[in-house]
Amino acid sequence: MTKSLVLARPSKQKESPPDGLLQSALRWLSDNDYDVLNAQKTAGYTAYIGDSLVGYKEEADFIARKNGHEYAVIVGLEDLSQEEICQRYFPLFAILDVQGIIFLNMRDETVRHVEFVLHRPRRHHFRHLVYRSLWFSGGILFAFALLHRA
Repeated sequence: MTKSLVLARPSKQKESPPDGLLQSALRWLSDNDYDVLNAQKTAGYTAYIGDSLVGYKEEADFIARKNGHEYAVIVGLEDLSQEEICQRYFPLFAILDVQGIIFLNMRDETVRHVEFVLHRPRRHHFRHLVYRSLWFSGGILFAFALLHRA
């Protein structure tokens, strides 16, 4: 009798995770001419404010490319407002260095495209120009040194 009870105990079967949402998102991306580059990229940062520690960690389900632009794709069931999407996923945009966020709400079957425009100060552009000029000048000097070493 104890043998039958032991054998009757429900065994834990390995269950495959439900990937229906991600498969639907992949199908939508391919139907709309997006190329999926990576799956599940994580972005995070830690900020120290005095003695406090503030952390952020968010995950993009896919990185997709269309027309030379890369987008972080978020697949979810929650209904977020535009402000919530911008506030929650802006660090993901900045850390992953993509052109925008695509939020696929699979419950309502809606798609939201969020593109951020960063307004950098003039000194940033000037510094970038100086760095590129220095690298270019260094390359020219190196080429002259190679040509005249004989």
